[in-house]
Amino acid sequence: MFSMSLLTIVQFIIVLNLASAYLLCYDCDAGLECEDPKGHHVRVANCDTKYPNAVQNNEKLICLTLGIKVLEGRGFGFGKSGFYRGCNVIPSSVNEEDFCEYFTDKHKSHRLTIDSCQFCNVTRCLPPSV
Repeated sequence: MFSMSLLTIVQFIIVLNLASAYLLCYDCDAGLECEDPKGHHVRVANCDTKYPNAVQNNEKLICLTLGIKVLEGRGFGFGKSGFYRGCNVIPSSVNEEDFCEYFTDKHKSHRLTIDSCQFCNVTRCLPPSV
């Protein structure tokens, strides 16, 4: 018969709470799996590990989804247009509502255009339709 002490149950709850304190985002490059990460069991990245100093620097961790059109095939990822998902941070100097404009301006290139930018900040979240 399986029995747990109250202490074991409390320890288990604490571990679950600590594990859920991290922001986990889908992490993928252009392709069908990135369009529907839940349906294709896309890998997940731990944003707290990827950006360990974000909280100390008053930066906000986010899950970012970009719709990118690659104009030239060299020098960017796999050279594929489509959705890209992953962790990112909103710098403390940027207002949240201005982040996508800031990000798009920062990454302007003759090789690619960012057609859409959305973000959210809950584990495994998918921003509104891009």
